[in-house]
Amino acid sequence: MIKNFTFPASWSQMRWGLTATTLLACALFNTGQAQTWQSFTPPFRDTLGIYDIIAKGSQTAWFLGFRFGEENSAQIAGTVDGGASFNVVDIPIAGVPYTPCMAVTGDSTLYVMALQDWGNAVTLKSTDGGKNWANTKTPWDPSVSWPDYIHAFSDSLILQIGDPRDGEFEIYRSKDAGASWARIDGAEIPDPRSGEFGFNNCGDQVGSHIWFGTNQGRLYHSADEGASWDAMQTPLDGIGALSFSDEDHGIVVGMYGIADSVQTLAFHTEDGGRNWTELSIPVGTIYHYYGVPYYFKNRSVIVATTYTNPQLFGVNQTWVSFDRGANWILYSEGEIAGWPEFTSPQNGWAGEWGPILPGEPTKVFKYIGQALVPPSSNIWQAFDPGYTPPNLGCSAIEVLNPQTVWALHAHYSVNDSLYGFFVDSLVRTARTTDGGASWQTGYVPVGNPAFVANLCAIDAQTAWVAGIDASGGGSKILKTEDGGQTWKHLTTAPWDPVVSWVNFVHFWSPAKGVTMGDPRDGEFEIYLTGNGGQFWSRVPGDKIPDPLPGEFGYNNDFDVLGNTIWFGTNKGRVFRSDNAGASWQVYDTGLPDGSLEFGDNGHGIFSYVDFSNSKTELRISRDRGETWTELNGIPEGGNIRMNSLEFVPGSNVIVMTTTNASLLHGLFRTWISADDGMTWKEIDHSTNIGWMEFSSPSVGWGGQPQVLNGPSYLFKYTGSVLTGLLTAKALEMEVQAWPNPVHEQLHLSFRAPEAEDFILLLNDAQGKLIERRLLRGVSMATEVLETQHLPAGNYHLTVASASGSKSLAIIVH
Repeated sequence: MIKNFTFPASWSQMRWGLTATTLLACALFNTGQAQTWQSFTPPFRDTLGIYDIIAKGSQTAWFLGFRFGEENSAQIAGTVDGGASFNVVDIPIAGVPYTPCMAVTGDSTLYVMALQDWGNAVTLKSTDGGKNWANTKTPWDPSVSWPDYIHAFSDSLILQIGDPRDGEFEIYRSKDAGASWARIDGAEIPDPRSGEFGFNNCGDQVGSHIWFGTNQGRLYHSADEGASWDAMQTPLDGIGALSFSDEDHGIVVGMYGIADSVQTLAFHTEDGGRNWTELSIPVGTIYHYYGVPYYFKNRSVIVATTYTNPQLFGVNQTWVSFDRGANWILYSEGEIAGWPEFTSPQNGWAGEWGPILPGEPTKVFKYIGQALVPPSSNIWQAFDPGYTPPNLGCSAIEVLNPQTVWALHAHYSVNDSLYGFFVDSLVRTARTTDGGASWQTGYVPVGNPAFVANLCAIDAQTAWVAGIDASGGGSKILKTEDGGQTWKHLTTAPWDPVVSWVNFVHFWSPAKGVTMGDPRDGEFEIYLTGNGGQFWSRVPGDKIPDPLPGEFGYNNDFDVLGNTIWFGTNKGRVFRSDNAGASWQVYDTGLPDGSLEFGDNGHGIFSYVDFSNSKTELRISRDRGETWTELNGIPEGGNIRMNSLEFVPGSNVIVMTTTNASLLHGLFRTWISADDGMTWKEIDHSTNIGWMEFSSPSVGWGGQPQVLNGPSYLFKYTGSVLTGLLTAKALEMEVQAWPNPVHEQLHLSFRAPEAEDFILLLNDAQGKLIERRLLRGVSMATEVLETQHLPAGNYHLTVASASGSKSLAIIVH
């Protein structure tokens, strides 16, 4: 397969030896954490715990903090430039402060609820970002009142909630920005039970709806901005946190016990609290919860941050569920990310929840990970193999049959434009023997730090991994015979631990194999075995064309067809052996660098990706690699980055995956070509595929390159409706499209001999996907496609199923 997550050119000068400086750099990058949260240290006067966060997008957020038991410790930090700078202001609370909640309106108006020396309730207001403060004269009783929650519905309408006083919850509304306050009449609020009270900051608001929870498991709700209330009992004995995405869908969380015996329970409602369903919780109920935010305008996505005991030294984790808590995905470990507050799937903030060890700076966190949306595609189905830690990059895939698939993953340092050097020992394999329904993962002891070259599997139990132990062990070949649970180092390959650099290992059978490495002693280092790796013999130098100065190969950049094997180099050359590696020829592609892929018809493509300019060049050979010609029909004029390319066995079709200038954020697209890469048709624009392998027109898998955070997704090709397209078989049915030429609406109809799944593709003249529709189990259909927004020009309409495909030329005026 072609894969273009290669290292920068400067790396070629380093890869021959691992200096102390290189190893130090590896250690410095070896955080072991996904890039989920970026930490900042606002200049608080003391070590504080963060107890409330108001987020207003990616640039603006406010953080309320104080330190339990310490006088004059209450402060607010605000940023309006995404964390580049913070303005920290004091909250003038006499004595020992307790500040449970705040509200923010506009750019600089702050409200803070507080207790002074654990009494004397007060609500303060600042209209200049905290430089000056005034008492809002909320009529709290200084000896009895206990404020819990404050919310600003608008610049003028402010609501405050406190514990019961005089037999009713103490709820105040101001319609003039805090200049005056009116207490909600007790007749509008269900009476509290004996001993019932609220918790600090245990509330939420959506539109005109507002909620708060109590220590007796009741959920109070108002649909009219706090003017009148109802109460409903949840299955919890006490509500410690709650979150709603709309007036119907919400979560309540409760924790029980003390110290190491704390347990957490959570329940979910879809009808505004009338009925509740227990929510599954990550890794059982033994975790504390820092926060459970339900997504902004999303009923399915939940983010939860948790910690285990002991609080200061336990495991801190961030979890995401895309299905209302039915399944949880571990996104990161290590950050004490309390009170997470999201305003969109891309933008969120969190803060270190106290108490924190004295003297340590207080951290706040900005979410910098992938947008929290589940993968969605009609072509690729996502599977999480379940690695811990989760965020690894796919390095290779082996598709043996529809049921058995192997994948190799490692941990990289990655940014938006380039993969970096290997950073640790996290080399893993995932294997399924039931088409992805279940996965078995294993650790491959390559070294620490480790660099993986490739994976070769011949059945469900037997596989080999080639890689480099950068701690001094050098090049290695490891073998498993138990499905990846244990691995044995085959020490018989005579690699030099300092000079040798293995690029791949391949076995045709349990006995017959080849491994190839970069030049050593003036020749490429190639070994053959006929007994499963018990003994290796080096191919003589006179059987291999001499390398050019500075020439080397790339990890996993090879292909095999029968006994013919090819590998590519950084000088744009292709080496070929027709006798399983015993002797070699070399051919020049005319490109300066790149990777190769061959089909079962002997046609091959060599690709060169200019990473700095996000451009791709392709050349094709139709004589098994001997001569090469330029391909001019690359999508987007070549102004894309090709990730992977695969000839589909049993067809003349090529599948290619690409991204634009961003490795991390896309646009990610899948293309197919049925004419040796002369023209391309886009079939998917949502799935990040970095490595890909097909075993037939209907069986293929892809692997996600490492991203900022989240699971190490593997993707199963589910586009069976495209099988006819991949095999280029004509669809035996009549397809009509009218009017043609078209201006506003294109009507399409077809009638098939029998019911099937069909896919409709509308592509422009360059192959870019304009619209895709999936029709399940139909024998006839009539569809209307809106075209008034399309530029005038030529388009292609394709109807495809497993039986074949049919295309029509469409003209848009």
